[in-house]
Amino acid sequence: MDIFSSLDVITLLRLMFLADVVVIMLLLGYGSGGSHAGVFRAFIAARSLHAVACLMIGFGVGRPTFWGMLVPTAMVFFGHAIEGATIAFLRRDRILGKHLPFGVAAIGSLLLVVATQVGPSMVGVASGTLCLIAIYICAALIIPPERSRLVWMMFAIFAAHGAAQFLRSYIGFAHSATINDRHWMQVLGLVTSYVYCVGGGVGFLLLLKEEADRELRRDATTDSLTGLLNHRAFFTAARQRLDGLPMEASLSLLSIDLDHFKLVNDTYGHPAGDEVLRQVGARLAAHSDEDCVVGRVGGEEFAMLFAGGAAAACEKAEQLRQSVTTVRLAEFPDHRCTASIGVATVEGHRSETIHALVRRCDHALYKAKSDGRNRVVLTAAENGAPSIDRTAAAA
Repeated sequence: MDIFSSLDVITLLRLMFLADVVVIMLLLGYGSGGSHAGVFRAFIAARSLHAVACLMIGFGVGRPTFWGMLVPTAMVFFGHAIEGATIAFLRRDRILGKHLPFGVAAIGSLLLVVATQVGPSMVGVASGTLCLIAIYICAALIIPPERSRLVWMMFAIFAAHGAAQFLRSYIGFAHSATINDRHWMQVLGLVTSYVYCVGGGVGFLLLLKEEADRELRRDATTDSLTGLLNHRAFFTAARQRLDGLPMEASLSLLSIDLDHFKLVNDTYGHPAGDEVLRQVGARLAAHSDEDCVVGRVGGEEFAMLFAGGAAAACEKAEQLRQSVTTVRLAEFPDHRCTASIGVATVEGHRSETIHALVRRCDHALYKAKSDGRNRVVLTAAENGAPSIDRTAAAA
């Protein structure tokens, strides 16, 4: 462990300051707006606190004074807390409270004042507080289910940082170590802090990029109004499901078209029409499961693909038709919404392209509209020619 005990504490603190400055410059050069603007500014504030604190501790090292140690150490606590909260926000953590690390930082700061009265235990309090915040950040990283290699690498950095701070806290309490002591546990804690400065900062920048890429992919495949798949994404997923259909399985396609939807926009305005589409999309999502593919494939047209034969498809379609009739507009309570639904099924032993399946489903939808709307019509294929069979209709 001679490699650690030979390192100079003041040099490490200055290196941490330089690392923070580099990270801040990279973040400012990258820039971030939109939904990430607030968390971006918060992270820069966190790193600025840490950078200033490293300078203050470097100049006041060894002197447990108000400005030399207490204030900058508290700044380090709250800098880590802000950073933890920003990472939890980016990772969409719904379990850990965003205020938890600030509570740890506040308690640690209060204990720090007490520790100055008993001397060396100050290192134990400071490192113990940083260890707890590092544990919070590790949990915020891995609790959400989407865990990329970047997330696991950041987890490793913060886990190592937390473990080293735990060891440093131990020698602070058990061996009365001070910040000037060159015990290998003490210096190891400062070395991992430097690694955290570089790796955590660059990792946050890459995490921002990863989240931006995820949003771009989501925007490219999702209808912004309803949250369902858009036209392209739906038929891409439907084609994959149809191509991978087992020989013994059945697949059904539902085409749902809102009746007289243009009148809603013309009579009540486009905001009312958007509200109708949102409510219908929510009802379709509520009647789907993880095996369903649901999308908004046109202005007022939706589609659903799921495993099941004609009987299950007609039952599902009738449930959807009835559910659509419950759509209400708060400002226009007299409006009633209905839908016409075409149904087409394909058996696993039949070879059919997605275009042929859609064509048959559209045929059934047109029949439902021509027969008076607000009904479900099934199309089946016999000898390659479609025939129409009405399975359910409104009274």
